[in-house]
This record gives sequence, structure tokens and C-alpha cells, in this order.
Amino acid sequence: MASVDTLISPPDGSAVLPTVEFSTCNPQLLQAQISVIYLANDGYPLTNWEDPAEWASRINNSSADANAIRELIVIGSIAAPSQTEKKISGGRKIFSPAEYTLTGRIDDNSDTNYDFMRGTGCNRQYRMWYGTLGAKLYGGNTGILVNFRGWEEIVEDDLEYATLNFEVKWTSRLSPLRITNPIA
Repeated sequence: MASVDTLISPPDGSAVLPTVEFSTCNPQLLQAQISVIYLANDGYPLTNWEDPAEWASRINNSSADANAIRELIVIGSIAAPSQTEKKISGGRKIFSPAEYTLTGRIDDNSDTNYDFMRGTGCNRQYRMWYGTLGAKLYGGNTGILVNFRGWEEIVEDDLEYATLNFEVKWTSRLSPLRITNPIA
């Protein structure tokens, strides 16, 4: 599992502290919840993930083309990533790459969507981008290399609906790249 890491840590650890910005009058608050996942076969990156025309030419939920991107309407979230801390010589500490887990569900439980979810059981890796209700898109040009598995959850409550649930995992040193969603 991997992701795109574009920040480079200097070998001697002498990096300039990244800048920050806070506003008392107009803080930037982003609406939470992952609302869409874009999933593609590995090996088919975008040329420019900020280009709405490129997205429009690739998003197709029924195309048999290997470079098609599937658009999944979801309700999802990402918890804090897990990392291992290790003490090394000189009293220093290092951390393992973070393991991220995105969990969620698809409420539209059609036969087509059910068959899609069944197909994720083949232990393949995919490229993923995800978008939030706060109009942010994550993933960079190449997307995030992920393991995606899904299943149908049927609860015993007759007032509830059966949903297609999923778990997506990846490992990276850094959080994914983020932009304002050009196709929101």
C-alpha cells in the first residue's frame, strides 16, 4: 500500500517550519464527511487532477475501458491513522509510515452496485481519490494506491436498509494531497 509523497524531508533534519494562517474573523471551517470516492485501476493516473475536462473524460460507471474511473456516492469517514513509535540511538524517536483506514457505506444497494462490491473481494489494489461535503478532493494526479474491500451488511431491524459497506486502507508517510474539488 502506498500513496504520493511530494514533501521531502532533508537528510540532516534542517527543514524550515511550514507556514500557518489563522483568521479571527473568517476561520476556514470545512464541512466533514466523505461523500464521493473515485476509483480506478492501478496504472492509469490523471495528467492533471485539477482539470474538470480530464475528469469528465474518465469518469464512467459502466465503461469497459481499463482507464475508466468509477464514481461512488458514499457516506464515509477517516479516523486517525495508526503509527508505530520506535526509540533509536541517541534518544531519538522515529515513526513508521501511517496506516490510514477509510470506512463507509453505499446506500444505493442495486444489483449492479452489489456486484461491484463483490468484485472488490479479489484482493486487487486500486487508485482512489475521495471528496468531501466541504468541497475538497484528495489524492493527487496518481491517486492513492489502496486496498479496497466491501460487503453487504444486513441488520435484523426491519426498519433499516441493507447497505454496501466498505473499508479502504493505505500506508503513507504524509496525508494525501488536497485541493478544492474541481468537479464538485
